[in-house]
Amino acid sequence: LEAAGIKCVVHVLPPHAQTPDARRVMIRAVDTALNEAGRWNAVRVGLPLLGTGAFQWAARDAAAAMVEAVVAWLRGPAMTVKEIVLFDREATKTQAVVAAIAAHFSRDLVQEGGSAPAAATPSPAAATPSPAAATPSPAAATPS
Repeated sequence: LEAAGIKCVVHVLPPHAQTPDARRVMIRAVDTALNEAGRWNAVRVGLPLLGTGAFQWAARDAAAAMVEAVVAWLRGPAMTVKEIVLFDREATKTQAVVAAIAAHFSRDLVQEGGSAPAAATPSPAAATPSPAAATPSPAAATPS
C-alpha cells in the first residue's frame, strides 16, 4: 500500500451478513470510516474489502455496498480525501471490487441517458488484481 502512495488505511467493524439491514449498516460503516479519515485530513485513503471473512459477506455483495457508499460519500460535501482505494489481498475479492465499480458506473451511464459500454470498464480507474496473494491489489475510486 505504501508503494501505491497510501498513508492512511481505514478499517471499521462491518455488520454480519445476516444482520437485519446489513447492507444499510455496511454503507453507514463505510461512511463513518471515510468521515474519520477526513477528520485526519487524509488525501488518499485505503479501505479494505470489509466483512468477507468471519462476517460471511459474499465478496460481490460487500464490494457492491462499499462502492455505493464510497460514491455517495465522494458526491457529498468537499473533504480533504480526494482518492479512495478499495483493496483486498485476495485477487478474486479484488476482482469483485473491480466488477462492482464497473457495474455502478455502467448503471450511472444508463440512468443519465447514455448507453452502458459493451464490456464495462471501471471508471474512473481500477487496477488489475496481482497474482501474488500477499500483495494488496487496489481498485481506486476518485471523484468526478
